[in-house]
Amino acid sequence: MDGIEINKQLAEIYVDSLRNNNGGMFRYGMINNNIGYIQINAMFLQSDYNIPQNLGLMEYAGKYQEIQSKVQEEQQRDDEVAGINKMMDKAMAEMNRAEAYILDLRHNVGGKDGISMAVLNHFAQSEKIVFTKKSRVEDGFANIHRMKTIPTTNSFNGPVYVLTSHLTASASEILLLGTLPNSNFIKIGSRSEGIFSSTLEKSLPNGWEYSISNEVYMDLEGKSYENIGISPDYKLEYPRNRDAFFDLLLGDIKNKKDRAIDLVIELENRK
Repeated sequence: MDGIEINKQLAEIYVDSLRNNNGGMFRYGMINNNIGYIQINAMFLQSDYNIPQNLGLMEYAGKYQEIQSKVQEEQQRDDEVAGINKMMDKAMAEMNRAEAYILDLRHNVGGKDGISMAVLNHFAQSEKIVFTKKSRVEDGFANIHRMKTIPTTNSFNGPVYVLTSHLTASASEILLLGTLPNSNFIKIGSRSEGIFSSTLEKSLPNGWEYSISNEVYMDLEGKSYENIGISPDYKLEYPRNRDAFFDLLLGDIKNKKDRAIDLVIELENRK
């Protein structure tokens, strides 16, 4: 059983009528009538290409890639951001009674930064710079880019519990980085993977191809989390080994519980 299917079964223990979108890349529903649950399993495959929603991931991804192959790269990025915005708007409109949200990124291996920022904007409290990045060039670094949140019209400013694991990586870590200056985010799980940078593709004269990390992402104090990862506020010490992590979650499914979601419910009940 793969991680995305495991995450589906965990959510179904708590969520009534779990909605499934884009081959399982985006799921949502209510927990206990007061907690909105949003599960995002990748920062890609999020465009709205009118593909039937009842398809499994492999079949869905095949049809998706067939459509995307005919679209220019810049248009692909725009389509992905428009798609995630549409799904986030729909989910949050349906869950507008939520007093808190869970954002489950435990199996999100990354993708496009634009998707991460679009999700973050739905929970932004104000328009403000949240992190910076710079790219390596031949003789130093290019100019620093200051990345900021721009709240959506339906932005939620209450508590947002972000579930993480060692599989939370790349673009999903960029979302985590953007949460650091905001007090309404509470991270639960284990330290993220620590692979923020995109890769620069290169070729050798003999035809070999390779890639290098050429970007530095930093928080507002200038700290980089590359090779370190971002720590949760509440540590569950998920195993770093993928198989051991899956075994732990399968044990939770067998026992009809999820220790991360249980903790969110406990924290909300303390209020």
